[in-house]
Amino acid sequence: MRFHQESVASIAELPGFGQQADQFKLLAALRQVVDDPVGETIEFLCRDVLNLALRNPDNHARNTAVHTADGVTRLTPLFDFAPMYLDPEGITRAARWYHPVSRKELHDWADVLPHLALPGPELEQVVEALVGFGDRMTTLRDLLRAAQVDADIVAFVVPHIDAQRTQLTALRSA
Repeated sequence: MRFHQESVASIAELPGFGQQADQFKLLAALRQVVDDPVGETIEFLCRDVLNLALRNPDNHARNTAVHTADGVTRLTPLFDFAPMYLDPEGITRAARWYHPVSRKELHDWADVLPHLALPGPELEQVVEALVGFGDRMTTLRDLLRAAQVDADIVAFVVPHIDAQRTQLTALRSA
């Protein structure tokens, strides 16, 4: 079975290729078209955590899409996800979290979350889910090994996994 999919670039009306996308704008556009904005917000954020943890800077707005299946519009299954830090062309992170006023890039989830413009109860759900995701990340190293990911890749990404996990679990006390 085939499903039509539409990229977040299209949803956010980002024409052309190679643009530095603002993750806040991409997420806001995504939330306008999905049936479960809270659930898809959590999924979008978790995917970005994994992009950072596993060193996949190829996160441009065309590598995220939605589709409608069984009458429900949601994110498509994850695709085009790889340790692109290995690419000899030096792929750089295309979509970033830019502070809405200063336009400086935000690197810590504790700084990103307050700018999501979510109602309080939704933000609480998102934070709780991210803390839980951080807890589950303790098994990521073992999952990579079980999937027979090359040992040099695992060794390279472990500090990044730990950094993301630390940021997420620190949200528990925030």
